[in-house]
Amino acid sequence: MMQYILIRVTGLILLIFLSACQLSPSKPGGEIAVERELSPEIIKLYQQGLHLMKIENDEAAFKVFKSVSQQDDSLSGPYVNRGLIYLRANDKNKAKAEFLGAVERNSKNATALNQLGVLSREEGDIESAKSNYQAALQADPGHANAHLNMGILCDIYLQDKPCAMKHYKSYQVLRPGDESINNWIIDLQEQL
Repeated sequence: MMQYILIRVTGLILLIFLSACQLSPSKPGGEIAVERELSPEIIKLYQQGLHLMKIENDEAAFKVFKSVSQQDDSLSGPYVNRGLIYLRANDKNKAKAEFLGAVERNSKNATALNQLGVLSREEGDIESAKSNYQAALQADPGHANAHLNMGILCDIYLQDKPCAMKHYKSYQVLRPGDESINNWIIDLQEQL
């Protein structure tokens, strides 16, 4: 029994680490979601920044996203991507400032809200983490990482097993190839 508990705790710690380290947007492509037409130059520049991030040329990507903001500061995407770059550099304070900047420009930016939730959880502010994850899921019910993070929050921090199950299952539907979540669901079913 003790070995079982040790394995579960170790696995949950690993899940927390992986969800906190998730630096890619929930949806592939990193499209700019706006309700107006953007210039082809901004679109091309933004796509260039995404490519530079993908190949981990973060310094160049950061400059490109800064340039996009200089041309149109109403876009939240460049702020999110600069925040993700700061996270890769382990500068959580600057990352948080960028995510807050993204939410100021678009209160429904699910990736920024999810990342603010992760940072809040790491700071021990569980209520803020919960609020940010809920806002991310309200903005985008298909945001897989927000479901995973909410599941972990419910499972470990809030001890709300039905809530954890709901979000783990939602994550499983959105990311069917993630085998580790299957084990967590089976384990959680035994506890309910």
